[in-house]
This record gives sequence, structure tokens and C-alpha cells, in this order.
Amino acid sequence: MCGIVGYIGNGLALPILMNGLYNLEYRGYDSAGVAIIKESKLQYVKCPGKVETLARTVVSKLPDAEVGIAHTRWATHGVPSVENAHPHMDCTGTIAVVHNGIIENHYQLRDKLEQLGHTFKSQTDTEVISHLIEEKLKEEDGTRRDLETAVRAALNEIEGTYGIAVIYAGEPDTLVAARKGSPLLIGIGKNQNLVASDVAALVPYATKVVHLADGEIAFITREKVDIKTLENVEVEKDVEEMMLEASEVQKGGYAHYMQKEIFEQPQSLTNVMRGRLSDDGEVKLGGILQVMPNILSARRIILTGCGTSWHAALYGKYLIEEHIGMPVEVEYASEFRYRDPVVDSKDVVVAITQSGETADTLAAMREAKRKGAICLAICNVVGSSVARESDAGIFIHAGPEIGVASTKAFTSQLVALALFTLSMAKACSLEGEKWQMISREMCRLPELVTEVLKREPLIKEIAGSFYEARNFLYLGRGYNFPVALEGALKLKEISYIHAEGYPAAEMKHGPIALIDSEMPVVFIAPRDKTYSKILSNIEEVKARGGQIIAIVNDDVQQMRESTEYVIRIPETADVLTPILSVIPLQLLAYHIALLRGCNVDQPRNLAKSVTVE
Repeated sequence: MCGIVGYIGNGLALPILMNGLYNLEYRGYDSAGVAIIKESKLQYVKCPGKVETLARTVVSKLPDAEVGIAHTRWATHGVPSVENAHPHMDCTGTIAVVHNGIIENHYQLRDKLEQLGHTFKSQTDTEVISHLIEEKLKEEDGTRRDLETAVRAALNEIEGTYGIAVIYAGEPDTLVAARKGSPLLIGIGKNQNLVASDVAALVPYATKVVHLADGEIAFITREKVDIKTLENVEVEKDVEEMMLEASEVQKGGYAHYMQKEIFEQPQSLTNVMRGRLSDDGEVKLGGILQVMPNILSARRIILTGCGTSWHAALYGKYLIEEHIGMPVEVEYASEFRYRDPVVDSKDVVVAITQSGETADTLAAMREAKRKGAICLAICNVVGSSVARESDAGIFIHAGPEIGVASTKAFTSQLVALALFTLSMAKACSLEGEKWQMISREMCRLPELVTEVLKREPLIKEIAGSFYEARNFLYLGRGYNFPVALEGALKLKEISYIHAEGYPAAEMKHGPIALIDSEMPVVFIAPRDKTYSKILSNIEEVKARGGQIIAIVNDDVQQMRESTEYVIRIPETADVLTPILSVIPLQLLAYHIALLRGCNVDQPRNLAKSVTVE
């Protein structure tokens, strides 16, 4: 998986392909490559490592061209190497393929193709595609088929998931793209067309976008785009205006995308509430209005997601059960899809995902739909697979999130879940003074987040005391237990320090054995109904010599006596505190990672959108 970009037009392909790869770096990768056709000859360069390394090589080895494909690879089959990097060629050296996804029957196909005389150079599953297309170009009488027919025939033998782009020296004026389970978009420009796995690669070369659906193949020339099914049926597609601006995929003066996105949260929270929550507390969620009767009559709600989105789902469970009184279950999407869950038409399943393309979350939603459940989505990317296949949903409008470690999307997901709960309360006629107070406090969130962000110098100083730690423990209660999980995940993701999040009350049931003078313990301790209990937990850690960092509402003397590391956040409604308390943890992870010399935007082994299992 990772980044695909392809180009055909009257311009120079290489600068556009390389710029597309730079814009896709945030997705995470370990090798890169590019292939072009010049004077009906296929030429390519690929290498392990960064796009910058590839760029230096391309300048000296490849000529200008008007058609090409490029890729950043995140290894699934085979180590990062020149041989395993994409694009992959066939035996004749005339076909090049880039691919995201996993070909599940590649061993069988490889054996079959080797028996037919094909020689493989890599360990990847992708290489079978180029050789299979080569084989399908051959007619029994020795003549050659056209590329369209060959690609369709090849894909009909492939099992698994794919987003592919193909070029063929025998038909240099055609770029072929196809999708099954891995995102792919067509960018339409003036006398040029592009294909990419992410809209960021299309900026600023396309003015319109077409989203390929599963089972569709696009045949792209300079002048037009024809889209058909695997069964060779023409498809009419909606053409959408390109909404993304170049400035949205740039750092804008910040040192890193992650830092930029942390500081964009006042705006991203404003965006998720805009037009949905008025100053007088009126809630309007048009995206779920038509399914609200189904939601209210449901037996239960199932919230599902992966990683950070799963933590948001856990927050949603606390929120909905306490304030609506409806049973809520939280499921890891990766487990839900395989364990034959008991789901039917009496259930509502809510898929939470930033990208809308997370393979496990998409598969979980499809399984729930297959069993008759109403499926909603809380998603950031308009046009994504989850957004298009759900029955209804809420876009969080956080804007592009380039940093691999999610920050602004998480807080926007929390606000979206709060809006969802408010909307249910209104529909159930449960509104009252409590809801009005929560609504008023939600309107203040951008201002309160701005206040928290002013603590960055203090947090940076605290990071300087702990960046050499080998382990961290994060503890929270109630609504802030999901924040403890999320804070630990952020630290693990970008600093590579082992960290665990726990409900604070569970500390005595095992984790307390780990605490000594070298164990930093982060407490999320706002002044809520569990405050006195968490103070007791702090004293227990202090008694065992643990180093304490506390996120608090006020700088009370009792807290000062327990720890010298105190980060204050403003007071707000208990249910909204996680939106404030997670921000110091994001900043703490960021500054610890910087002090450790880590790449915070592209942490090792991680990809932004996990489009394979």
C-alpha cells in the first residue's frame, strides 16, 4: 500500500509525478519509484529510501516524457529494496504497474506464470500483475490483444485488493487505472489527466475529480477518461470540483505537519460545528436526519474503528450511554469483521475513520450492512469509500491531516460524537438545562483550545525532563480514560517509547508493580466527579517514587505537593474535558519525539491510511 500517482498529458510528466510523490510522503513508505514512456520505450528508476533520493537519481537517468506512473511503497511482501520497489515490469520490459493492496492468490498465479516461462525479480505480490497482463496480451494465434482487454482479463483472475495504474510501451497514449478495495481517484485537468491514491497528489494539476468505485477500470488519455466495469459495461460517473487548495498540503511556516495540525484545532473544531450548532444551542445534523427514527428505535448502537478512531468510539460510548440511556458497544473493526458478530436490522453501526479508506473499518461496515444494520459514518474525507457506502453520516471537516499521528481529526471526531448525542437528545425530547450548558460550552471550545495551546513552552520544558524515559503510564477515569489511551498511542507512534493507557482505578490491579523512580506516570485529573479518587491514585504513585505529570483544571496546592509537573487546562463541561486534556498529550509526544531525533510526520513502519489488512 501507500502512494500512487500517474500522469498523461501535454506537459512534462516527471516534475508532476515527483511533486505528487512529495505530497504523498505523509502516508508513510520505505521505497519509491517512477516509470515513463519515451519514444515508445519504457524507462524506470526505483530505490529504497526517501523520495528525495529518487529525485536525485531521476534527474540524471530519465528523459522528459508526457506519460508516466510513480509510487511510494510500504512493505507488505518483501523487504524494502530496489527489486521490491514499484513500479514492477514484465519480462519484455514494456509493461509497468504500480499497486496498492494485497493480491491474495499471488502464490498460485506466480507458480502458473513461472510454468509458462515468466521470470520474477522481486518477492512482491504486485509483480504477478505485470506478468499476468503480459500473458493476457497474447492471443492464441500469436497476435496481440489491446491493453484494455489484457488488463480486464488479468484482473478477472486476481483475488484480493488493488488500486493499480498501468502503462504499456505498445500503447504509449493510454494510462489504465483500476480499483478494488483500495482508493483511487482520477484528476481531470486541461489537456492532461492524472490518477492518484490520494487527492493531495493531484494538487494543483487537476480542476475536477472522479472517484473510482470497486470493480471499475479507467482508460485515460490526454483528452478523455472512459470508465467501465470488469464486465466491460460503460459507467457514467459524477465529476466533482477539486476542493483542496495547495496551501492545505503545505506546512504553512510550522516545523512539521503534526505541529501545524495541533495548532489548527481551534479552526478544525469551529469547522465541525459550523452550521450545526448555533449560539443558542440549536443542533442541526442534516446528514443523519433521515435515519434518526432508525437510530432511536435501535436495540443498540455499535461504534467501530481502528487506533485513534477506536479511542474516539470509546468516548462516544460513555457519552451516549450516560446521556441517552441507549446501550452502546465499541468494537475494533479488525476483530468485528472476522468474528461473525451478532448484528441485524435492529442495530445501528457507526464507522469512525479519518480517511474513510481504512480497510478493516470499511470491511466491518460492509459486514454490518450485509447483516441488515443501518450504517453511519463519522469521516473526514468526502468521496471516500466509507462515506459513499454508508447510509448516512457526519463529515468532520477537519481538513487534510498530513501527519501520520492523528491530532485534529481525533478532537473533531469527539465533537462530532457530542453533536450526534445532542441531536439524539433533541429527537428524544431530553433537552433541558444540562444540554443548554453543554451546547454553550461546545461553542467556547475553539477559545478554550487556544488557551491550552499557550502551554506549549511549559510542555516543551517538561518533555526535556522525560525524553530519555523507556516507559510511560497514562491514567485517566471516565471520559478521560480514552484520552489516556490516546496519549499513550501518540507517544508510541512518534517517539518509539513504550507507553500504556489504563483506567486509573486499574492501576492497583497490576500496573502498580511497574512503578519506580524511573517510571513517568501521566494523570488526566480534571476536577470532575472522580477527582478525589484520582488524587488517591496520585498519592499511591508518589509513595512508590513514580514521576508524575498531571493535567488539571486548577493549580491547587494539594496537586503541587504531589508533583512539580502540572499542566493546567480550562474548566468546561465534564463531557468536553477530553477535547482539552488530549492537547497537552499531543504536544508532549511531539516534543519528546523531537528531542529523540524522530521523524514526527513519518514515523517508522506506520502508514497514514491503512488500506490493507
